[in-house]
Amino acid sequence: MKNEAVQEEFRSCNAYAREECKDCWAKLYCSGGCAANAYHASGSIQGVYEYGCELFRKRMECAIMLKIAESEEGL
Repeated sequence: MKNEAVQEEFRSCNAYAREECKDCWAKLYCSGGCAANAYHASGSIQGVYEYGCELFRKRMECAIMLKIAESEEGL
């Protein structure tokens, strides 16, 4: 038995569907974050786990910085 309401909820669970992700520079790296974390933080898989967003952005910032540093070492 398929629960089409749940399928539709997950279908719209992405960075393009969340207003909070609209102007985030990292949205294409995380694709809107983890649905389970969003659910536990906000009560909805379409919500946002703000602390997780901050942590993910910082991780991406550091990873990009390290890749740039590695590429400059090779010059």
